Amino acid sequence: MGPPSNPQLRSLFCVSDGLGAALLDRWGRCWFWSPPGFDGPLRLARLLDPQGVSVAIRPRLRGAPETRWLAPGRVLVARWGERARLEVAVAGGEPGGPAVRWHLSGEPGLEAVLELQDPSAGDGWRPAPFGALLPCGPWPSGPGGPLRLDIHPAGSGPGSPIPVPPEGLSATLRVGADPGPVPMDPVPSLLNEVASWQRRVLPSAQGRLAPAPGWAREAVSTSLELLHALQHRETGLLVASPVTSIPQWPGSPRAWDYRYAWLRDNADAGAALALGGDVEGARHLARGLAELLRQGTQPVRRLNGGPLPPERSLPHLRGHLGALVRVGNGAARQAQVDTLGEVCRFAHLLDAAGGCPPELLERIPRLADAATVGWSQPDHGIWEVRGRRRHHLHSKILAWVALDRALDLARRGRIEDSGADGWAAARRELEEAVAARGTGPSGELTMAFGEGSADSATLAAYLVGYPLPEGGRKTATLDHVLGQLGTFPLVARHRPERDGIPYPCLPFIFPSFWAAAAEAICGRREAAVARFRSLVRLAGPSGQLSEVADPATRQMLGNYPQVQSLAALVESAFAIWSGSRRA
Repeated sequence: MGPPSNPQLRSLFCVSDGLGAALLDRWGRCWFWSPPGFDGPLRLARLLDPQGVSVAIRPRLRGAPETRWLAPGRVLVARWGERARLEVAVAGGEPGGPAVRWHLSGEPGLEAVLELQDPSAGDGWRPAPFGALLPCGPWPSGPGGPLRLDIHPAGSGPGSPIPVPPEGLSATLRVGADPGPVPMDPVPSLLNEVASWQRRVLPSAQGRLAPAPGWAREAVSTSLELLHALQHRETGLLVASPVTSIPQWPGSPRAWDYRYAWLRDNADAGAALALGGDVEGARHLARGLAELLRQGTQPVRRLNGGPLPPERSLPHLRGHLGALVRVGNGAARQAQVDTLGEVCRFAHLLDAAGGCPPELLERIPRLADAATVGWSQPDHGIWEVRGRRRHHLHSKILAWVALDRALDLARRGRIEDSGADGWAAARRELEEAVAARGTGPSGELTMAFGEGSADSATLAAYLVGYPLPEGGRKTATLDHVLGQLGTFPLVARHRPERDGIPYPCLPFIFPSFWAAAAEAICGRREAAVARFRSLVRLAGPSGQLSEVADPATRQMLGNYPQVQSLAALVESAFAIWSGSRRA
């Protein structure tokens, strides 16, 4: 039995070295890879087209392997009992440029099978003395440029079974036809780095979550390690998701390219890292955010700080489950007021956890100044709705956070306080406007001014400490959201859809974790734990979570893995078991 023709997302493992990433199945087949970084051309994209390019090297044995992490997000290992062992890693910073590396070892007489999926147009894989070459051509997987697969020992090639020598058989997939230097084995250096990170971070996280059951602590540790793996080594920023165009509903054109750095997602990830004890990683991220903000408050940029490419579709690709394939993201031109508050609360939390770098603290007064004006303006909101701007309540809540955290930082002398009077006045005006125009009859927060419908993003009010009615009315927003949008354990974002796309959208995972945190904050601990556990069980053997999921089938969709979902898991766990809230 070999790899499936169309695996479910939950069965895939994302492997990254902090410079790029690849998605692999349990047999080690690579389904997606877009070097030279996270957001390059779609070199291997069989995940987005059954005729797309994929590569695998595996033992010539029957049966499925037992697959697990050697280090979450870093090294995948598959074992066929004692007969064979396969390790796969990404090597982006090694000599020879970005590469995917396989190493197969096993019992005497073991043979390997090299599986090369050809594109549906242009030249296919060609046997070569070094292994195989996929020449330039009109690939369905993206722009041209050859792929070179080196097999070691040299001289082994595709077609017939390949003998595995005692020292093992290696394969290196690289961009370019020239031989160049062969990347060194990345596994030892990656494992050493991960071991050092684990010793530095995980004892703190595990200690603060001591009241939590073992399965919850394990989910938090895995999520923290995956966030660390997706953090760019050079800039400190995290990619929102290392894959593009996995739809939020089967066949939907609502499929987006998230292979970039969002202010919001990075701030959420930074909060999770800081809560989890990775203060060094959070500080690295904070400096990256400060550099992005030096260029403006655009909601999203490339991980190197550059502007996004124009959004365009790739109609020559069939798409995952028939969805539209896109590269680039038009959200870069949107107004998203909530990002101001997300960055300010991250800076505030990090400063309390170990000291926010001055580079980011210097940006906070300008963000607070922007919030004094921005809170009263309509925007596209956290859901990045591609329609008219609205007065989204979630954006108001996070603008309040920007003002509130800036005031506290100024009070403690951490930032310049010359604008504090204006921030305080704007905070009062915002609270009065929300009470007058953004609440329902029971005091619940609604989706937008003048709209009575629910929005799961308003659950953030509980986590950030926004002043809600006390007593029995404190749970009004939580009850409103769960009553209108909840299908346990998941919570839809809002209804109806507002972007004109004639498809529904599956419930989002990250606000479902916010619901668990809100339940804990409201004293509904048993319900919070039950929801948290059910959400954790959505993840497959990799422990990764996507963007959305189907409550009926529990199948995950949306881009995968999703940093915002992983960050929400971590923050929710701390809200439930340690009493910590977002800053």
